[in-house]
Amino acid sequence: MIFGSAFYRVLLVGLICFLPSCKELPPETRGVREGRFVGCEDAMPCVSTQSNQAPMQIASIPYTDQQLTLKQTKKALANMGATVVEEGPSYLRVEFRLPVLGATQDAEFYLDEKTKTLEFRSWSRIGFFDRGRTRSRMEDFRFHFHQAGL
Repeated sequence: MIFGSAFYRVLLVGLICFLPSCKELPPETRGVREGRFVGCEDAMPCVSTQSNQAPMQIASIPYTDQQLTLKQTKKALANMGATVVEEGPSYLRVEFRLPVLGATQDAEFYLDEKTKTLEFRSWSRIGFFDRGRTRSRMEDFRFHFHQAGL
C-alpha cells in the first residue's frame, strides 16, 4: 500500500512537471511554402491533406469561392472553440486548448487557389499519446465546415 501511494505521488509530480512544459512548446515548423505545408513531423501525431504517408493523410475540401470558403472555415472553427493566432488572405493558423490536460493542438488551413482546395493539417504538441484526437478533430472540422455552409 505504501509503495502504491508513493508510486502514484511520483507519477503525479512527473505529470505536473511534464505537461506544462509540453503545453508551452511552440511548433517547430509551420506555415506554407510554395503552396505546401511544412511536412508533418515524425515525432508527433499529425494529419495533413498534403501528406504522402497513409496514416497521416486526410482528404482536402474542394471550393469555388475563396472569400466564402474562408468565412465558412472561420465560422466552423469558432463553433469548435478554436482561437485564431495567425491570419492571412488565404491562410489561418489556430489553436485548440484541450480542457483536461490544458495542452494545445495546432491546425493550419490554406486555400490553394491553383487547385481550388482547402488544405489543412493538424498536430498535437503532447506527442504520440493523443489517442487519435488529432485526426478526430480534423474530421470534426469537416463536419462543422459543412454545417456552416454559407
